[in-house]
Amino acid sequence: MQVLRPASIADALAMLAGGDARLVAGGTALQLEWAKGLPKPRSLVDIGQIGGLKGITLAGNGLRIGALTTLGALERDATVREELPLLAAALRATAGPAVRNLATAGGNVAGRTGCLLPALLALDARVESSSVVGRRTLPLSEWLRQEPGGEIIEAITVPVPDAHVRWTHRKIGLRAAFTPSVIGAAGMIEIVDGRVAAARLAVGGGMVTPARLGGAEALLVGQPFPGVDWNALRAAIEGEIVAPDDAFRSARYRRKVAANALVHGLGGGKTDAQPSRPSTPAARPATPPAGEIRLTRSTAGERWHIRPDGPAKIEGKLRYLTDHRQPGMLVGRILRAAIPHARILAIDTSAADALPGVAAVVTYRDIAGSNAFGIVVQDQPALCFDKVRYVGDAVAAVAAVDAETAERALGLIQVRYAPLPVVSDPEQALSP
Repeated sequence: MQVLRPASIADALAMLAGGDARLVAGGTALQLEWAKGLPKPRSLVDIGQIGGLKGITLAGNGLRIGALTTLGALERDATVREELPLLAAALRATAGPAVRNLATAGGNVAGRTGCLLPALLALDARVESSSVVGRRTLPLSEWLRQEPGGEIIEAITVPVPDAHVRWTHRKIGLRAAFTPSVIGAAGMIEIVDGRVAAARLAVGGGMVTPARLGGAEALLVGQPFPGVDWNALRAAIEGEIVAPDDAFRSARYRRKVAANALVHGLGGGKTDAQPSRPSTPAARPATPPAGEIRLTRSTAGERWHIRPDGPAKIEGKLRYLTDHRQPGMLVGRILRAAIPHARILAIDTSAADALPGVAAVVTYRDIAGSNAFGIVVQDQPALCFDKVRYVGDAVAAVAAVDAETAERALGLIQVRYAPLPVVSDPEQALSP
């Protein structure tokens, strides 16, 4: 795999047109793909050094966010926190601090699975992009409906909402941050003279296709806010969301929790009036409750301790064990299955073995002892020998003098499969 470094958008577009190439900036989304065993492109087009794609500037009645602006920079920006609290809330729930210092706003949008998408849709964001046919600016909702590919995002513009708005944001997932969304939901309504003048509701993130919920929005617009039928709105939202099943959460669960989150966050089912911007964190009391102390850097003195590895981790600069290199060290890579279920007919490593710089190519045949591992029962094959059972299942391993040679060797290993039906039911999986 070669890394190309264009000096301009035009250069980058020309490199993409060469075929089998992917854009990269922070690279966080690509790392997730590769960890799942998905194929790597022949070329990476690194746009990280192209000028004019970073920064946050005022643009009319909103903010213009350069595509290469990191999520960490957005999170720390005072103007974003003050003028776009909905976006600030979404940023805090996206990945972890170290990832936010690498991941970019453009990448979060371009991947179409990013946790920021529901908030950006609710904020009526627009996407500025370039392709070989020229530049264009589209509402994010429209941009997402078009087929991906062939263009580069330059910026995202986000209007600053009116002061008389109510907003909510909820990321539903295994954790509040660090992990992808099971589903994300965001909503914003503008209230003028006691009536809902505008409404934007959106879902997305993870496996859920990002989209505005136009039907549910139409139920709100024009209604007196105190008389909104929240039960009808909840049913409309739940009926409009398109969400998939997976091994952990059903489509019904995704629809229901997103509908509940939007209705609850915007004020449904409450007897007391909420202030505008209800999801803004509550102000801390001036003094801590009796028997408690507030531990901060300024008040704790010598009690305040910073872990020595903390700053480097937060900045994404810490060198982990796998980052260290020594003279003569070999680099290992694992060949993973790209199909979910298949019988292995043959594994041919001869071409990889013959590649200069390759020290070893290992398959199940090379494991002298038990080809199995497991915490309690060792029932999982270290390297697949008869079948692959999921995308990313380990099939072979390579040790080589450097990463490039190891990657080339993986591409030379030939595995012949006989595809098998996908088994998604646990009772069926347990049958002989």
